[in-house]
Amino acid sequence: MQQGKSHQLAYQQSGKRDLRLDWLRGYALFAMSINHAGFDSYLQFMTGNASFLISAAEVFLFISGYTLGFIAKGRDLGKVVMRTLNRAWTVYLVAIGIAFAFAALALATDLILWDDVSATSYGDLLEWGINVITMKEALHGSDILIAYVIYLALAPLALWGLLTGHTGKVLAATIIIYLLSQLSLDATALPVASFRHLAANDILFFGAMVLGFQRNWLGRTWRTWKPSRIIDGLVISVCLLLLVGYATNFTGFPAVLQDFLRANELGLREFVMPLPSLLIVLLYIRAAFILTTRWWQPLNRSLGWLLIPLGQASLFTFVMHLVAMPVLFNTPGVSEDMPLASASLWNIYYLGIIYGTVQLRRLWLTQVWTTPRQGSRFGRNSRVILTVLTGLALVTVAGRTSEPVWALQSWPESLAWDEDEPTLEGLEVEQLLASVTQQSPFAEVLADHLDYEVAIEVENDVARIEFIDEEQDQLLGVAVIEVARGVVLESFVVTPNMRAAAEAWLPQLRTELEIPTDLEIASYLHPLNVDLWEVIFEDEVAEDPLLWIIFDARDGTVLERHDISEDDDE
Repeated sequence: MQQGKSHQLAYQQSGKRDLRLDWLRGYALFAMSINHAGFDSYLQFMTGNASFLISAAEVFLFISGYTLGFIAKGRDLGKVVMRTLNRAWTVYLVAIGIAFAFAALALATDLILWDDVSATSYGDLLEWGINVITMKEALHGSDILIAYVIYLALAPLALWGLLTGHTGKVLAATIIIYLLSQLSLDATALPVASFRHLAANDILFFGAMVLGFQRNWLGRTWRTWKPSRIIDGLVISVCLLLLVGYATNFTGFPAVLQDFLRANELGLREFVMPLPSLLIVLLYIRAAFILTTRWWQPLNRSLGWLLIPLGQASLFTFVMHLVAMPVLFNTPGVSEDMPLASASLWNIYYLGIIYGTVQLRRLWLTQVWTTPRQGSRFGRNSRVILTVLTGLALVTVAGRTSEPVWALQSWPESLAWDEDEPTLEGLEVEQLLASVTQQSPFAEVLADHLDYEVAIEVENDVARIEFIDEEQDQLLGVAVIEVARGVVLESFVVTPNMRAAAEAWLPQLRTELEIPTDLEIASYLHPLNVDLWEVIFEDEVAEDPLLWIIFDARDGTVLERHDISEDDDE
Protein backbone atom coordinates (compact mmCIF):
# COMPACT_ATOMS: atom_id res chain seq x y z
CA MET A 1 0.00 0.00 0.00
CA GLN A 2 2.81 2.40 0.90
CA GLN A 3 4.67 1.43 -2.25
CA GLY A 4 1.60 2.28 -4.35
CA LYS A 5 1.35 5.69 -2.70
CA SER A 6 5.04 6.34 -3.36
CA HIS A 7 4.55 5.29 -6.98
CA GLN A 8 1.74 7.83 -7.37
CA LEU A 9 4.03 10.63 -6.21
CA ALA A 10 6.93 9.62 -8.48
CA TYR A 11 7.81 10.94 -11.91
CA GLN A 12 6.27 9.15 -14.89
CA GLN A 13 7.87 9.79 -18.28
CA SER A 14 5.38 10.94 -20.91
CA GLY A 15 6.58 12.39 -24.18
CA LYS A 16 10.10 13.05 -25.35
CA ARG A 17 10.99 15.80 -22.88
CA ASP A 18 12.15 14.99 -19.39
CA LEU A 19 10.24 17.60 -17.40
CA ARG A 20 12.48 17.04 -14.38
CA LEU A 21 15.35 18.62 -16.34
CA ASP A 22 13.15 21.57 -17.29
CA TRP A 23 12.04 21.95 -13.66
CA LEU A 24 15.60 21.88 -12.31
CA ARG A 25 16.91 24.20 -15.02
CA GLY A 26 14.02 26.56 -14.28
CA TYR A 27 14.90 26.47 -10.59
CA ALA A 28 18.53 27.31 -11.42
CA LEU A 29 17.38 30.32 -13.48
CA PHE A 30 14.95 31.37 -10.73
CA ALA A 31 17.77 31.24 -8.15
CA MET A 32 20.18 33.03 -10.47
CA SER A 33 17.66 35.82 -11.06
CA ILE A 34 17.00 36.38 -7.36
CA ASN A 35 20.69 36.28 -6.44
CA HIS A 36 21.65 38.68 -9.22
CA ALA A 37 19.02 41.19 -8.09
CA GLY A 38 21.02 41.35 -4.87
CA PHE A 39 18.30 42.29 -2.37
CA ASP A 40 18.06 40.57 1.00
CA SER A 41 14.62 38.95 0.89
CA TYR A 42 12.74 35.88 2.04
CA LEU A 43 13.17 34.37 -1.43
CA GLN A 44 16.89 34.03 -0.78
CA PHE A 45 16.09 31.23 1.64
CA MET A 46 15.11 29.29 -1.48
CA THR A 47 18.20 30.26 -3.49
CA GLY A 48 21.13 30.23 -1.05
CA ASN A 49 22.04 33.82 -1.93
CA ALA A 50 25.08 32.63 -3.95
CA SER A 51 26.76 31.60 -0.68
CA PHE A 52 25.54 28.01 -0.39
CA LEU A 53 27.62 24.89 -1.10
CA ILE A 54 26.25 24.69 -4.65
CA SER A 55 25.22 27.53 -6.96
CA ALA A 56 22.58 27.95 -9.66
CA ALA A 57 25.29 28.23 -12.32
CA GLU A 58 26.70 24.83 -11.38
CA VAL A 59 23.26 23.22 -11.68
CA PHE A 60 22.70 24.98 -15.01
CA LEU A 61 26.01 23.81 -16.50
CA PHE A 62 25.46 20.23 -15.33
CA ILE A 63 21.95 20.00 -16.75
CA SER A 64 23.07 21.61 -20.03
CA GLY A 65 25.80 19.00 -20.50
CA TYR A 66 23.49 16.17 -19.36
CA THR A 67 20.77 17.22 -21.80
CA LEU A 68 23.22 17.48 -24.68
CA GLY A 69 24.46 13.94 -24.06
CA PHE A 70 20.92 12.62 -23.61
CA ILE A 71 19.56 14.00 -26.90
CA ALA A 72 22.67 12.90 -28.83
CA LYS A 73 22.08 9.21 -28.06
CA GLY A 74 21.15 7.33 -31.25
CA ARG A 75 21.28 10.48 -33.42
CA ASP A 76 23.28 11.13 -36.57
CA LEU A 77 26.71 12.55 -35.65
CA GLY A 78 26.69 15.22 -38.37
CA LYS A 79 23.26 16.52 -37.40
CA VAL A 80 24.08 16.56 -33.70
CA VAL A 81 27.34 18.43 -34.32
CA MET A 82 25.68 21.04 -36.55
CA ARG A 83 22.89 21.53 -34.01
CA THR A 84 25.44 22.00 -31.22
CA LEU A 85 27.55 24.46 -33.21
CA ASN A 86 24.44 26.42 -34.20
CA ARG A 87 23.54 26.63 -30.53
CA ALA A 88 27.07 27.83 -29.71
CA TRP A 89 26.78 30.52 -32.41
CA THR A 90 23.39 31.65 -31.07
CA VAL A 91 24.67 31.90 -27.50
CA TYR A 92 27.76 33.80 -28.72
CA LEU A 93 25.61 36.35 -30.58
CA VAL A 94 23.42 36.76 -27.50
CA ALA A 95 26.47 37.28 -25.26
CA ILE A 96 28.01 40.02 -27.39
CA GLY A 97 24.60 41.54 -28.14
CA ILE A 98 23.90 41.88 -24.41
CA ALA A 99 27.30 43.50 -23.83
CA PHE A 100 26.83 46.08 -26.61
CA ALA A 101 23.21 46.80 -25.65
CA PHE A 102 24.08 47.49 -22.01
CA ALA A 103 27.07 49.59 -23.08
CA ALA A 104 24.77 51.73 -25.22
CA LEU A 105 22.35 52.15 -22.29
CA ALA A 106 25.19 53.03 -19.92
CA LEU A 107 26.64 55.63 -22.29
CA ALA A 108 23.33 57.17 -23.40
CA THR A 109 21.37 57.19 -20.12
CA ASP A 110 21.84 57.47 -16.38
CA LEU A 111 19.85 54.30 -15.70
CA ILE A 112 21.07 52.06 -12.90
CA LEU A 113 21.95 48.88 -14.79
CA TRP A 114 23.92 46.53 -12.54
CA ASP A 115 27.06 46.35 -10.40
CA ASP A 116 30.10 47.72 -12.25
CA VAL A 117 28.02 48.73 -15.30
CA SER A 118 28.09 52.48 -15.87
CA ALA A 119 29.36 55.02 -18.39
CA THR A 120 32.81 54.89 -16.79
CA SER A 121 33.14 51.11 -17.12
CA TYR A 122 34.33 50.94 -20.71
CA GLY A 123 37.49 53.01 -21.16
CA ASP A 124 38.67 52.87 -24.79
CA LEU A 125 35.48 51.86 -26.60
CA LEU A 126 37.25 50.43 -29.67
CA GLU A 127 39.49 48.22 -27.57
CA TRP A 128 36.56 47.22 -25.38
CA GLY A 129 34.46 46.33 -28.45
CA ILE A 130 37.21 44.14 -29.88
CA ASN A 131 37.59 42.43 -26.52
CA VAL A 132 33.85 41.72 -26.45
CA ILE A 133 33.92 40.19 -29.94
CA THR A 134 36.92 38.03 -29.00
CA MET A 135 35.21 37.07 -25.71
CA LYS A 136 37.83 38.71 -23.51
CA GLU A 137 35.17 41.06 -22.11
CA ALA A 138 31.55 40.42 -21.22
CA LEU A 139 28.73 42.13 -19.40
CA HIS A 140 29.13 41.73 -15.66
CA GLY A 141 27.17 38.65 -14.63
CA SER A 142 26.55 37.35 -18.15
CA ASP A 143 29.98 35.75 -18.51
CA ILE A 144 28.38 32.36 -17.84
CA LEU A 145 27.38 32.60 -21.50
CA ILE A 146 31.05 32.76 -22.50
CA ALA A 147 31.71 29.54 -20.58
CA TYR A 148 28.70 27.98 -22.28
CA VAL A 149 29.93 29.04 -25.74
CA ILE A 150 33.37 27.50 -25.15
CA TYR A 151 31.93 24.26 -23.81
CA LEU A 152 29.50 24.01 -26.74
CA ALA A 153 32.27 24.75 -29.24
CA LEU A 154 34.36 21.90 -27.77
CA ALA A 155 31.39 19.55 -27.41
CA PRO A 156 31.59 18.08 -30.97
CA LEU A 157 34.84 16.36 -30.00
CA ALA A 158 33.13 14.72 -27.04
CA LEU A 159 30.05 13.88 -29.11
CA TRP A 160 32.22 12.22 -31.74
CA GLY A 161 33.82 10.09 -29.03
CA LEU A 162 30.47 9.15 -27.49
CA LEU A 163 28.75 8.31 -30.79
CA THR A 164 31.67 6.22 -32.04
CA GLY A 165 31.85 4.06 -28.93
CA HIS A 166 34.68 5.80 -27.06
CA THR A 167 32.77 6.81 -23.92
CA GLY A 168 35.65 5.73 -21.67
CA LYS A 169 38.13 7.92 -23.52
CA VAL A 170 35.83 10.95 -23.32
CA LEU A 171 35.39 10.44 -19.58
CA ALA A 172 39.13 9.87 -19.09
CA ALA A 173 40.00 13.06 -21.03
CA THR A 174 37.51 15.04 -18.93
CA ILE A 175 39.02 13.76 -15.67
CA ILE A 176 42.61 14.33 -16.86
CA ILE A 177 41.87 17.95 -17.83
CA TYR A 178 40.31 18.51 -14.40
CA LEU A 179 43.32 16.98 -12.61
CA LEU A 180 45.73 19.09 -14.67
CA SER A 181 43.81 22.20 -13.59
CA GLN A 182 44.32 21.21 -9.97
CA LEU A 183 48.06 20.95 -10.58
CA SER A 184 48.29 24.32 -12.34
CA LEU A 185 45.39 26.71 -12.73
CA ASP A 186 47.49 29.15 -14.75
CA ALA A 187 48.70 26.57 -17.27
CA THR A 188 45.15 25.35 -17.96
CA ALA A 189 43.43 28.76 -18.07
CA LEU A 190 41.92 30.17 -21.26
CA PRO A 191 42.15 33.94 -21.98
CA VAL A 192 38.40 34.51 -22.11
CA ALA A 193 35.93 36.38 -19.91
CA SER A 194 34.49 33.23 -18.40
CA PHE A 195 33.07 33.53 -14.90
CA ARG A 196 34.72 30.19 -14.12
CA HIS A 197 37.99 28.39 -14.70
CA LEU A 198 36.84 26.23 -17.59
CA ALA A 199 39.23 23.33 -17.03
CA ALA A 200 38.56 23.18 -13.28
CA ASN A 201 34.82 23.02 -13.96
CA ASP A 202 34.83 20.78 -17.05
CA ILE A 203 33.39 17.77 -15.20
CA LEU A 204 30.19 19.70 -14.56
CA PHE A 205 29.57 19.90 -18.31
CA PHE A 206 31.44 17.08 -20.05
CA GLY A 207 31.10 14.60 -17.19
CA ALA A 208 27.38 15.34 -17.18
CA MET A 209 27.34 14.83 -20.97
CA VAL A 210 28.71 11.30 -20.50
CA LEU A 211 26.07 10.59 -17.84
CA GLY A 212 23.30 11.88 -20.12
CA PHE A 213 24.53 9.81 -23.05
CA GLN A 214 24.62 6.63 -20.92
CA ARG A 215 21.46 7.57 -19.04
CA ASN A 216 19.32 4.54 -19.98
CA TRP A 217 22.04 1.99 -19.21
CA LEU A 218 22.97 3.73 -15.96
CA GLY A 219 19.31 3.92 -14.92
CA ARG A 220 18.70 0.20 -15.50
CA THR A 221 21.93 -0.75 -13.76
CA TRP A 222 21.24 1.50 -10.78
CA ARG A 223 17.68 0.27 -10.28
CA THR A 224 18.74 -3.39 -10.25
CA TRP A 225 21.76 -2.86 -7.98
CA LYS A 226 20.70 -3.74 -4.43
CA PRO A 227 22.81 -1.15 -2.53
CA SER A 228 21.48 1.71 -4.70
CA ARG A 229 18.65 2.64 -2.31
CA ILE A 230 21.04 2.67 0.64
CA ILE A 231 23.46 4.90 -1.24
CA ASP A 232 20.67 7.28 -2.29
CA GLY A 233 19.57 7.43 1.33
CA LEU A 234 23.11 8.29 2.39
CA VAL A 235 23.28 11.01 -0.28
CA ILE A 236 20.11 12.65 1.05
CA SER A 237 21.34 12.30 4.64
CA VAL A 238 24.72 13.90 3.91
CA CYS A 239 23.06 16.76 2.01
CA LEU A 240 20.68 17.39 4.92
CA LEU A 241 23.58 17.30 7.38
CA LEU A 242 25.51 19.84 5.30
CA LEU A 243 22.39 22.00 5.02
CA VAL A 244 22.03 22.06 8.81
CA GLY A 245 25.75 22.76 9.10
CA TYR A 246 25.47 25.68 6.68
CA ALA A 247 22.60 27.14 8.71
CA THR A 248 24.70 26.93 11.90
CA ASN A 249 28.02 27.98 10.32
CA PHE A 250 29.15 24.34 10.70
CA THR A 251 29.32 24.60 14.47
CA GLY A 252 30.08 21.18 15.94
CA PHE A 253 31.78 19.89 12.80
CA PRO A 254 35.41 18.67 13.09
CA ALA A 255 37.89 21.55 12.88
CA VAL A 256 39.31 20.44 9.53
CA LEU A 257 35.84 20.23 7.97
CA GLN A 258 34.85 23.56 9.52
CA ASP A 259 37.78 25.37 7.93
CA PHE A 260 37.12 23.89 4.49
CA LEU A 261 33.34 24.24 4.47
CA ARG A 262 33.46 27.84 5.69
CA ALA A 263 35.96 28.67 2.94
CA ASN A 264 33.99 26.73 0.28
CA GLU A 265 32.51 29.90 -1.21
CA LEU A 266 31.41 30.60 -4.75
CA GLY A 267 34.72 32.24 -5.67
CA LEU A 268 36.68 29.15 -4.64
CA ARG A 269 34.48 26.87 -6.73
CA GLU A 270 34.46 29.21 -9.71
CA PHE A 271 38.22 29.51 -10.01
CA VAL A 272 39.58 26.38 -8.31
CA MET A 273 36.84 23.76 -7.76
CA PRO A 274 38.90 21.52 -5.47
CA LEU A 275 37.85 17.87 -5.36
CA PRO A 276 35.88 18.09 -2.07
CA SER A 277 33.89 21.05 -3.47
CA LEU A 278 33.19 19.12 -6.67
CA LEU A 279 32.00 16.09 -4.71
CA ILE A 280 29.62 18.26 -2.64
CA VAL A 281 28.20 19.82 -5.81
CA LEU A 282 27.65 16.38 -7.35
CA LEU A 283 26.03 15.11 -4.15
CA TYR A 284 23.48 17.93 -4.22
CA ILE A 285 22.77 17.42 -7.91
CA ARG A 286 22.14 13.73 -7.27
CA ALA A 287 19.89 14.64 -4.34
CA ALA A 288 17.94 17.00 -6.62
CA PHE A 289 17.37 14.20 -9.14
CA ILE A 290 16.26 11.83 -6.37
CA LEU A 291 13.75 14.34 -4.98
CA THR A 292 12.32 15.35 -8.36
CA THR A 293 11.94 11.67 -9.25
CA ARG A 294 10.32 10.38 -6.06
CA TRP A 295 8.31 13.50 -5.16
CA TRP A 296 7.55 14.80 -8.63
CA GLN A 297 3.80 15.21 -8.33
CA PRO A 298 3.76 17.64 -5.34
CA LEU A 299 6.83 19.49 -6.64
CA ASN A 300 5.30 19.88 -10.08
CA ARG A 301 1.91 20.99 -8.76
CA SER A 302 3.43 23.59 -6.44
CA LEU A 303 6.17 25.11 -8.61
CA GLY A 304 6.03 23.46 -12.04
CA TRP A 305 3.78 26.22 -13.46
CA LEU A 306 6.61 28.71 -12.81
CA LEU A 307 9.82 26.72 -13.20
CA ILE A 308 9.07 24.54 -16.23
CA PRO A 309 8.35 27.48 -18.61
CA LEU A 310 11.51 29.23 -17.37
CA GLY A 311 13.58 26.07 -17.90
CA GLN A 312 12.17 25.32 -21.34
CA ALA A 313 13.15 28.81 -22.55
CA SER A 314 16.46 28.93 -20.67
CA LEU A 315 18.43 31.31 -22.91
CA PHE A 316 15.48 33.67 -23.32
CA THR A 317 14.84 33.57 -19.57
CA PHE A 318 18.47 34.45 -18.88
CA VAL A 319 18.33 37.43 -21.23
CA MET A 320 15.05 38.65 -19.77
CA HIS A 321 16.39 38.54 -16.22
CA LEU A 322 19.13 40.92 -17.36
CA VAL A 323 16.52 43.18 -18.99
CA ALA A 324 14.23 43.08 -15.95
CA MET A 325 16.94 44.12 -13.49
CA PRO A 326 17.22 47.74 -14.75
CA VAL A 327 13.43 47.97 -14.62
CA LEU A 328 13.57 46.85 -10.99
CA PHE A 329 16.56 49.01 -10.00
CA ASN A 330 15.05 52.18 -11.51
CA THR A 331 11.58 51.80 -10.03
CA PRO A 332 10.81 54.42 -7.33
CA GLY A 333 10.82 52.93 -3.85
CA VAL A 334 13.45 50.28 -4.57
CA SER A 335 16.65 50.48 -2.50
CA GLU A 336 19.25 48.12 -1.10
CA ASP A 337 18.22 48.60 2.53
CA MET A 338 14.54 47.67 2.16
CA PRO A 339 12.92 45.50 4.84
CA LEU A 340 12.79 41.80 4.00
CA ALA A 341 9.05 41.88 3.34
CA SER A 342 9.29 44.84 0.94
CA ALA A 343 12.30 43.38 -0.83
CA SER A 344 10.43 40.08 -1.23
CA LEU A 345 7.47 41.85 -2.87
CA TRP A 346 9.78 43.72 -5.23
CA ASN A 347 11.49 40.45 -6.11
CA ILE A 348 8.10 38.94 -6.95
CA TYR A 349 7.41 41.99 -9.15
CA TYR A 350 10.76 41.39 -10.87
CA LEU A 351 10.04 37.67 -11.36
CA GLY A 352 6.65 38.62 -12.77
CA ILE A 353 8.33 40.64 -15.50
CA ILE A 354 10.55 37.68 -16.42
CA TYR A 355 7.72 35.16 -16.28
CA GLY A 356 5.37 37.42 -18.25
CA THR A 357 7.82 37.87 -21.11
CA VAL A 358 8.57 34.13 -21.19
CA GLN A 359 4.86 33.36 -21.45
CA LEU A 360 4.41 36.05 -24.09
CA ARG A 361 7.17 34.44 -26.16
CA ARG A 362 5.56 31.05 -25.65
CA LEU A 363 2.19 32.32 -26.86
CA TRP A 364 3.82 33.93 -29.87
CA LEU A 365 5.67 30.78 -30.88
CA THR A 366 2.74 28.43 -30.38
CA GLN A 367 -0.23 30.49 -31.55
CA VAL A 368 0.55 33.43 -33.78
CA TRP A 369 0.94 31.30 -36.91
CA THR A 370 -1.93 28.91 -36.17
CA THR A 371 -5.66 29.02 -36.95
CA PRO A 372 -7.57 32.33 -36.90
CA ARG A 373 -9.40 31.24 -33.77
CA GLN A 374 -6.17 30.45 -31.97
CA GLY A 375 -4.67 33.66 -33.30
CA SER A 376 -7.50 35.69 -31.80
CA ARG A 377 -6.92 34.01 -28.45
CA PHE A 378 -3.25 34.88 -28.78
CA GLY A 379 -4.25 38.47 -29.49
CA ARG A 380 -6.35 38.68 -26.33
CA ASN A 381 -3.64 37.10 -24.17
CA SER A 382 -0.84 39.15 -25.65
CA ARG A 383 -2.75 42.40 -25.13
CA VAL A 384 -3.11 41.62 -21.43
CA ILE A 385 0.57 40.75 -21.05
CA LEU A 386 1.75 43.69 -23.18
CA THR A 387 -0.43 46.06 -21.15
CA VAL A 388 1.17 44.84 -17.93
CA LEU A 389 4.69 45.12 -19.34
CA THR A 390 4.01 48.56 -20.80
CA GLY A 391 2.70 49.72 -17.44
CA LEU A 392 5.85 48.49 -15.73
CA ALA A 393 7.99 50.28 -18.30
CA LEU A 394 6.05 53.54 -17.84
CA VAL A 395 6.46 53.32 -14.08
CA THR A 396 10.18 52.95 -14.57
CA VAL A 397 10.41 55.87 -17.02
CA ALA A 398 8.36 58.05 -14.68
CA GLY A 399 10.66 57.17 -11.86
CA ARG A 400 13.73 58.11 -13.85
CA THR A 401 12.39 61.40 -15.25
CA SER A 402 11.52 62.63 -11.78
CA GLU A 403 14.12 62.86 -9.06
CA PRO A 404 14.91 59.35 -7.82
CA VAL A 405 13.80 58.69 -4.27
CA TRP A 406 17.33 57.76 -3.26
CA ALA A 407 19.05 60.82 -4.75
CA LEU A 408 21.46 62.74 -2.56
CA GLN A 409 19.54 65.98 -2.10
CA SER A 410 22.34 68.05 -0.58
CA TRP A 411 25.92 67.67 0.51
CA PRO A 412 25.98 66.51 4.15
CA GLU A 413 27.29 69.16 6.50
CA SER A 414 29.01 66.47 8.53
CA LEU A 415 31.24 65.54 5.60
CA ALA A 416 34.83 65.32 6.73
CA TRP A 417 38.02 65.53 4.70
CA ASP A 418 41.59 66.39 5.47
CA GLU A 419 41.89 70.19 5.36
CA ASP A 420 45.62 69.81 4.69
CA GLU A 421 44.96 68.24 1.27
CA PRO A 422 46.46 70.25 -1.61
CA THR A 423 44.25 72.63 -3.57
CA LEU A 424 42.72 70.89 -6.58
CA GLU A 425 43.59 73.27 -9.40
CA GLY A 426 40.69 75.68 -9.26
CA LEU A 427 38.09 72.98 -8.66
CA GLU A 428 36.66 73.21 -5.18
CA VAL A 429 36.89 69.98 -3.20
CA GLU A 430 33.22 70.11 -2.36
CA GLN A 431 32.23 70.62 -6.01
CA LEU A 432 34.48 67.78 -7.09
CA LEU A 433 32.97 65.38 -4.59
CA ALA A 434 29.43 66.49 -5.34
CA SER A 435 29.96 65.88 -9.06
CA VAL A 436 30.95 62.30 -8.28
CA THR A 437 28.35 61.46 -5.68
CA GLN A 438 25.44 62.62 -7.82
CA GLN A 439 26.33 60.00 -10.39
CA SER A 440 25.42 56.34 -10.44
CA PRO A 441 26.53 54.09 -8.88
CA PHE A 442 27.44 56.27 -5.88
CA ALA A 443 24.23 58.20 -5.29
CA GLU A 444 22.13 55.29 -4.07
CA VAL A 445 24.95 53.87 -1.94
CA LEU A 446 26.04 57.09 -0.29
CA ALA A 447 22.44 58.09 0.38
CA ASP A 448 22.38 55.23 2.86
CA HIS A 449 25.64 56.32 4.50
CA LEU A 450 25.34 60.06 5.10
CA ASP A 451 28.00 59.96 7.83
CA TYR A 452 30.70 58.62 5.53
CA GLU A 453 34.13 60.19 5.28
CA VAL A 454 36.33 60.84 2.26
CA ALA A 455 40.01 60.14 1.69
CA ILE A 456 41.65 61.92 -1.24
CA GLU A 457 45.04 61.25 -2.83
CA VAL A 458 46.25 63.55 -5.61
CA GLU A 459 49.08 62.76 -8.02
CA ASN A 460 49.79 64.30 -11.43
CA ASP A 461 46.38 65.95 -11.77
CA VAL A 462 44.60 62.71 -10.92
CA ALA A 463 42.63 62.40 -7.69
CA ARG A 464 41.68 59.06 -6.17
CA ILE A 465 38.70 59.47 -3.85
CA GLU A 466 37.67 56.76 -1.41
CA PHE A 467 34.31 56.88 0.35
CA ILE A 468 34.49 55.21 3.75
CA ASP A 469 31.88 54.36 6.34
CA GLU A 470 34.04 54.82 9.43
CA GLU A 471 31.44 53.46 11.84
CA GLN A 472 31.27 50.11 10.03
CA ASP A 473 34.92 50.27 8.90
CA GLN A 474 33.71 49.69 5.35
CA LEU A 475 34.97 51.03 2.01
CA LEU A 476 31.88 52.04 0.05
CA GLY A 477 33.38 52.99 -3.28
CA VAL A 478 36.24 54.56 -5.21
CA ALA A 479 36.36 57.23 -7.91
CA VAL A 480 39.42 58.29 -9.93
CA ILE A 481 39.07 61.77 -11.42
CA GLU A 482 41.07 63.95 -13.79
CA VAL A 483 41.07 67.09 -11.66
CA ALA A 484 41.53 69.77 -14.32
CA ARG A 485 38.40 68.77 -16.21
CA GLY A 486 36.51 67.04 -13.42
CA VAL A 487 36.19 63.93 -15.61
CA VAL A 488 35.60 60.60 -13.87
CA LEU A 489 38.20 58.17 -15.26
CA GLU A 490 37.11 55.19 -13.22
CA SER A 491 34.56 54.50 -10.52
CA PHE A 492 33.15 51.49 -8.76
CA VAL A 493 31.13 50.59 -5.71
CA VAL A 494 32.56 47.91 -3.44
CA THR A 495 29.72 45.41 -3.21
CA PRO A 496 29.51 42.53 -0.71
CA ASN A 497 29.82 40.09 -3.62
CA MET A 498 33.04 41.75 -4.82
CA ARG A 499 34.56 41.57 -1.37
CA ALA A 500 33.39 37.98 -0.86
CA ALA A 501 34.97 36.96 -4.18
CA ALA A 502 38.27 38.54 -3.13
CA GLU A 503 38.13 37.05 0.37
CA ALA A 504 37.57 33.60 -1.12
CA TRP A 505 41.16 33.67 -2.40
CA LEU A 506 42.73 34.31 1.01
CA PRO A 507 42.99 30.66 2.10
CA GLN A 508 44.72 29.76 -1.17
CA LEU A 509 47.03 32.78 -0.95
CA ARG A 510 48.02 31.86 2.60
CA THR A 511 48.93 28.37 1.37
CA GLU A 512 50.81 29.58 -1.71
CA LEU A 513 52.73 32.20 0.27
CA GLU A 514 53.57 29.64 2.98
CA ILE A 515 52.53 31.87 5.86
CA PRO A 516 53.53 30.08 9.08
CA THR A 517 50.60 28.28 10.66
CA ASP A 518 51.78 29.04 14.21
CA LEU A 519 51.20 32.77 13.75
CA GLU A 520 47.85 34.43 14.28
CA ILE A 521 47.52 36.22 10.97
CA ALA A 522 45.16 39.09 10.29
CA SER A 523 44.45 40.40 6.80
CA TYR A 524 43.88 43.93 5.55
CA LEU A 525 42.01 43.63 2.24
CA HIS A 526 41.57 46.64 -0.03
CA PRO A 527 40.54 47.08 -3.71
CA LEU A 528 42.75 49.04 -6.09
CA ASN A 529 40.21 48.72 -8.88
CA VAL A 530 37.38 46.36 -9.79
CA ASP A 531 39.71 43.39 -10.32
CA LEU A 532 42.94 44.14 -8.43
CA TRP A 533 43.08 43.95 -4.65
CA GLU A 534 45.86 44.52 -2.17
CA VAL A 535 46.17 42.51 1.01
CA ILE A 536 48.51 43.00 3.96
CA PHE A 537 49.11 40.06 6.26
CA GLU A 538 50.14 41.07 9.76
CA ASP A 539 50.83 39.41 13.08
CA GLU A 540 47.51 39.82 14.87
CA VAL A 541 49.13 39.86 18.31
CA ALA A 542 52.06 42.18 17.62
CA GLU A 543 50.15 44.11 14.93
CA ASP A 544 53.30 44.06 12.79
CA PRO A 545 52.84 43.91 8.99
CA LEU A 546 54.57 40.87 7.50
CA LEU A 547 53.64 40.71 3.82
CA TRP A 548 52.04 42.98 1.23
CA ILE A 549 50.71 41.62 -2.07
CA ILE A 550 48.54 42.69 -5.00
CA PHE A 551 46.45 39.95 -6.61
CA ASP A 552 43.83 39.59 -9.33
CA ALA A 553 40.47 38.65 -7.78
CA ARG A 554 39.35 37.01 -11.02
CA ASP A 555 41.85 34.16 -10.90
CA GLY A 556 43.89 34.64 -7.71
CA THR A 557 47.10 35.52 -9.59
CA VAL A 558 49.67 37.29 -7.38
CA LEU A 559 50.99 40.30 -9.34
CA GLU A 560 53.23 41.88 -6.70
CA ARG A 561 54.73 40.63 -3.45
CA HIS A 562 56.74 42.53 -0.86
CA ASP A 563 58.04 41.07 2.39
CA ILE A 564 57.98 43.75 5.06
CA SER A 565 60.88 43.67 7.53
CA GLU A 566 60.71 45.19 10.97
CA ASP A 567 62.99 48.08 10.00
CA ASP A 568 61.25 48.82 6.72
CA ASP A 569 59.73 52.30 7.05
CA GLU A 570 57.46 51.73 4.07
